[in-house]
Amino acid sequence: MEKLLCHFVQQLPATEGEAPEWIQLIPAGEFTGDDGRGPFTADLQAVVEASSHNKMAIDENHSTELLAVKGEPSPARGWIVEMQARDDGVWGRVEWTEDGERLVKSRSYGFVSPVFMHTRKRPYRVSRITSVALVNSPNLTSLKSLHRKNDPMDEELLKLLGLEAGADDAAVATAVKALNARAAEHDESLGAIVEALEINEGASSEDMVAAINSRSITPAGGEDSSLVKGLQDQIKLMNSRLTTISDSAAKDKAVHFVDAAIADCKLVPSLRDHMISRHMKNPADVETEIGAMISLNSGGLTERKIDDTSTISAVDDQVCAQMGLDPKAFAETSKAIRSAH
Repeated sequence: MEKLLCHFVQQLPATEGEAPEWIQLIPAGEFTGDDGRGPFTADLQAVVEASSHNKMAIDENHSTELLAVKGEPSPARGWIVEMQARDDGVWGRVEWTEDGERLVKSRSYGFVSPVFMHTRKRPYRVSRITSVALVNSPNLTSLKSLHRKNDPMDEELLKLLGLEAGADDAAVATAVKALNARAAEHDESLGAIVEALEINEGASSEDMVAAINSRSITPAGGEDSSLVKGLQDQIKLMNSRLTTISDSAAKDKAVHFVDAAIADCKLVPSLRDHMISRHMKNPADVETEIGAMISLNSGGLTERKIDDTSTISAVDDQVCAQMGLDPKAFAETSKAIRSAH
């Protein structure tokens, strides 16, 4: 299962003042990312097939991964329109934009840095390339956190766990284990109270307070029992902690899902807070709704050539795939309808 995002830096090929038509994206064999992650390996042909559904943008300094998800501009400086698996790695054929060609010809950038998805566990295997950037330094500090698809979620999760920014996986695991331990202790204490009150296991805190009040525990002097009040306060406090734990877990799940949908271009960033709130209340409905949406990515309006006479847009291609339609027949029918009008 692909989970992690990483980047790798390659030097732009020297072409004597011209923008190169072909650039190497990832090398063959085992390699390590410039940020120390890896080592990685890849089935080169499988990577080409998984990454070639639409043309791929070449941006500046990973703006597609860092800015586009926030709704900020991330203009393409070129488009990878073809990929090849060669003996020395995966190569991409580039159609440079006017600005991109100028930047490369003037040597404003010296490296290309593809971003790729890879498996979570060792051995790390590259599954597909998601974007490519023009960069100048193999050690860009802004790229050090470019290891998960949903960076905003990671930052928020660290805050919820009481960890500092940049905490590693071990620290996160320790914090989650401690949180689970507190939740287990809370459940155990609630179970003891439920048993003592002789009420149903699924009873709410209000039911517990009512059960305590109904016993009318009073000391000999007739004054209100401090024991009753103490039990009431303890139950309310424990219920409040349980609610906080439950809400945090629901929000983490909602943020992760919604940010993934935004990254896949199924949602616009302006709907992020609204969809997170909806997901926390009814995750099944939101996941079903977004799952049925079509991703309109950077190559979504491009066309795929079916044969010498027929082409189909990427959006129509996805519709055909979801509805089980023959793309060629769909393209011919669409062409006939347009001709009739």
